[in-house]
Amino acid sequence: MTTAELSWGRSPRRAVLRNAVARPVAASRPVAPATIVPADEPSSPYRLWLALALLIAAVHWGGAALLSGSPKPAPAVIPAKVPPIRIELARPLPQAVKPSPQAAEPLPQAVKPPPQVAKPRPPEPQAAKPAKAATATARPVAAPNATAVAPVADTVAVSREPAPAAAPAPASETVTEANGSTAYLHNPAPDYPPMAMSQGWEGKVLLRVFVLANGSADRIEIKQSSGRKMLDDAAIKAVKRWVFVPSKRGGTPLDGWAVVPIEFKLAN
Repeated sequence: MTTAELSWGRSPRRAVLRNAVARPVAASRPVAPATIVPADEPSSPYRLWLALALLIAAVHWGGAALLSGSPKPAPAVIPAKVPPIRIELARPLPQAVKPSPQAAEPLPQAVKPPPQVAKPRPPEPQAAKPAKAATATARPVAAPNATAVAPVADTVAVSREPAPAAAPAPASETVTEANGSTAYLHNPAPDYPPMAMSQGWEGKVLLRVFVLANGSADRIEIKQSSGRKMLDDAAIKAVKRWVFVPSKRGGTPLDGWAVVPIEFKLAN
């Protein structure tokens, strides 16, 4: 190749064309480097300053275009730090046990003192007339030899209901007790239950009878059972129809209690 010569002031196009034309050379010859010989031109400083000014203007214009055309980057959003959620498993609080309402204690009831009964003066001793024992024959149902023994006057134990307090009776007034003896009042003897007769049941009943002032039986209680309900019921049924001599204070009849014994016994 031939040495390409470039000089200042010449057209670059011509230099390129000159460099493009190659001459055939021998293959064994070494290729010499191209040398640039600057041309002596009086206007080269002005062109240098002009090129530098154009370069600065281009840099400014390009920077302005980049700044105006490119979108402004959005400010980075820093996510707020969320505190970690902490879950604690708490034991259930023990529920307060409501006290059950206590039953109000009953107020003690005032005990009324029993009415005081004026103690009657002991009656003057009188000669007691002995009463005759009477035995009533029961109605024959199953066996003709069965009998119910009515109460005897001298075996009647009597208790009187407490009467309200009254003025002490004079010494001449005596108190007699109620009784239901069959000797002189003709009270019927109780019927002997047929089943009790067939079974051979016997027994003695003590009845506590409240006798009114008119002599009738108001209520009857069993003081001592015979051991057989059938015999007890037969005795109560009979005594309800009885007529009693009421208690008396002097000549005034009073209400009072009387104890009536009734014995059921089969004849041998």
